Amino acid sequence: MFRKNGNGQAIIILVVGLVALLAFAALAIDAGNAYTAKREAQNAADAAVLAGTRQLVIECSYGSGASGSNISSKIDAMATANNAGGDLQAYYTNDSGSRLNDDEIGNWLFVPCGCGATSARGIEVVVEKNTTSFFGIFGADATTKVTAKARYA
Repeated sequence: MFRKNGNGQAIIILVVGLVALLAFAALAIDAGNAYTAKREAQNAADAAVLAGTRQLVIECSYGSGASGSNISSKIDAMATANNAGGDLQAYYTNDSGSRLNDDEIGNWLFVPCGCGATSARGIEVVVEKNTTSFFGIFGADATTKVTAKARYA
């Protein structure tokens, strides 16, 4: 009565396999884009925090003539040179690496040089970078947030 005919099965299997292959390719592209954005942000934060901490040492060696704007400009210049491409915040940190407070470096009227818990012995840089997803696998837009800290002894 009914004849078992295998015609057309190969097309269905081929279509399902092709859809799965395209899904994995989209996942690889979106994951690679997210990874690249995170690496760029981390590299920019690392370079900026090292430049800022170096400038902090230079400024504190001057004594009373320390300039927070010089430190802030070095951080911004190095972040820009390394393609930070996002929101950047920089904070003074103490000996233990904790922030002195939640005021960014640009908001300080003076550089808190010296020794002790209320003195700047390092810098923390936070970079937030928005990434776009080509295929929407990780959402339409994602934000990558990285932190870098450096201090001197």
